[in-house]
This record gives sequence, structure tokens and C-alpha cells, in this order.
Amino acid sequence: MEKITAKGWLKICSFFFLLSLPVFLGGCGSSSTSEPAFNIAGSWFIYDATNSIAGEQGPNIFNFTTSDTTIGGTTSQGQVITGTTSDVNVSFSWVGSDGAKYTYDGKVGNNGETMSGTWSNASGQNGTWLGSIDVAPSVTIPGSWVITTSGSQGTIAATFTQSGNGITITTQQGQQSPPGTISYLNLVFFALGSDGATYTYTGTVNSSADSMSGTWTNTNGQSGTWSATKG
Repeated sequence: MEKITAKGWLKICSFFFLLSLPVFLGGCGSSSTSEPAFNIAGSWFIYDATNSIAGEQGPNIFNFTTSDTTIGGTTSQGQVITGTTSDVNVSFSWVGSDGAKYTYDGKVGNNGETMSGTWSNASGQNGTWLGSIDVAPSVTIPGSWVITTSGSQGTIAATFTQSGNGITITTQQGQQSPPGTISYLNLVFFALGSDGATYTYTGTVNSSADSMSGTWTNTNGQSGTWSATKG
């Protein structure tokens, strides 16, 4: 029997390495596709709106826990949350005090500091929701602001007050509700439009606290952009 030399072994090993390399690389590339892009563990301010009903509800504090792709935690009323997270997608649910199961689906955005999506329950209701992580604000925004909104709303004069994470906005129509929140440089607030729709404003404040910008949606299904300057 002919012995295989060291040079021959090298050729054989190289051959099998090249054959197995695509399988090896393929296995490595597919293992992380379901991993969450952001860890949402912590406290969040959650707002929700119900389709066909004007107005927003909140903020409610939801406390999330995470383990790999599994979501746990409790709602502001102590209901147990269960769900999953994959890449930037989140899905979680709980059973409300009315006995109906509520399911929230959405996406994480803004470097893991905001979430938004749609919700539905077993009673046939549905709507939209958004969340902002509960962290200390890095700026304060009290005072008069001029908000420029794309669409029919145009320019709005508003006065903001702030207490910790909580912000209120007063326009010529009076104090708007529910109160908004500010976390780090992210903020969300609401205003009743001249068309009778409730407008939801989300965005960021610059580090000098003299300008803001973001996007808005309303209960008529419209959306656009907005900006504001201290005035």
C-alpha cells in the first residue's frame, strides 16, 4: 500500500476544507438573524389611541424584561406581559381587566429609545400605540414655542411646562391632553387640531433646547412633519 506523504495529506485536507467552507459560512450567517437589535428592558411611557375614537390615552408605565428574544414584564395595572422580539420587531400581549387579550405589534426605533405600532384586542377593538423609554430628560423646554406643522394646521403658538419627564402644552384652545413626556432628547405630545382631530407629535429636541422637529399623525389617518422654535 502506498503511503500518503505530508504533501499528500495537505492536498486532501485543503480539498475537504474548501468543500465544507460554504456550509460553515452559511451556518454562521444565519444564526443571528432573529436576534433583537435593541434591548428594550426597562420602564416605558406607553400611549394608545383607538380607531374611530378621538384622543389618546396615557401615559401608562410598562415595565419590560427581556431574555434573549423573549419579552416579559408588567403593565401599569400589574397585568403580566408576554411576548417576543426579533431584530427591530416587537410583539407583546396581556389580559386586561375586562378579560380581553390585548396584543401590541410594532417596531423599535431611534436607537432603541422609542417604539410604535398597532394594537388589537379580543373584543374587536384596534388602534395605534407608541412608547418612549423612561429616562431622565437631558434638557428642559418650558416657555413659548412656535410650532410649524405641514398640512392644514400651519403655525401654532404654544406654551410648554415641564415637571421631570412630564410636559403639558397649552394652545389658544387651552391645555391639551393627555400630558406628553420627554425622555433624554425624545418627546411626545398631543394637540387638538382646528379640524377636530387629535394630533400626535413625536420628535427630538436639540441639545441647546431652542428647536424641535419630528413627525405627526392624527386620528383622521393623516401624517406629516413638524418643527418648532423657541419664541
